This record gives sequence, C-alpha cells and structure tokens, in this order.
Amino acid sequence: MHDNIAARSRSGATATPPTSASSRSSTRSRRSSARIRNSAAEFGGASADHALNGTIGKDFTRAENMSFPLTFAILLLAFGAFVAAGVPVLLAFSAVLASLVARILTTLRLPPSSEDHRRVLAVLAYLRDA
Repeated sequence: MHDNIAARSRSGATATPPTSASSRSSTRSRRSSARIRNSAAEFGGASADHALNGTIGKDFTRAENMSFPLTFAILLLAFGAFVAAGVPVLLAFSAVLASLVARILTTLRLPPSSEDHRRVLAVLAYLRDA
C-alpha cells in the first residue's frame, strides 16, 4: 500500500516504483540537479529602490561625462570657432553661479546695500573653500 502511494505522480496516475538502488540514486541526483537551477532573490520596496538608485546613478554619471563635450562640439559646429563656442558655455556657467550666490544671500536674509559686491566675493570665497 505504501509503495503504491509513493509511486503516484501529481496527476494521480500510478507509476512503477524504482526497483534498484542505482535507479533511486539517479532519481535523487536528477532532483538535486533540478534544485540547483532554482534561485531565490529578495524583492521589495527597499531592494527595488537600491537597484534603481544604482542604475540611475550610473546613467547620470555617464550623461554628465558626455554632456559637456557633446554640447561644446555642437556649439563648435554651430559657431565655427572655439572662442565663439565658449561664450554660451561661459554665460550659462555665470548664470548658474549667480543663482547660487543669490540663493545664499537670500538664505542669509541680508538687506541690500551698496556693499553687495563684497558679499558676492565672500560667497565666492566660501564656495571655493567648500
């Protein structure tokens, strides 16, 4: 009776039980090799965030490394000279720097005065040392 229950497959049909020790060991080895192919991995909000942050970080690094040379090459083709191509880049850089200085000055809540140029120099010194 026990052999008949053990010999049933999932579909309910009866199969012939293994007759020798070698066939039993080959069945075990097939089962163990099937287990080796399976893998388990964790997944959840934290795991997905970690994986996505790593991927996005690599993508942003690659984009940052490519954007300046590509932009400069396009400007060089458009303007035809290095100096003319560098002017828009310098203007963009100065606009970013001016917005940083303005943000720092508004964060400090200093009233406007005739000595604002000294404040700008102080902020630039602070940014250089940071």
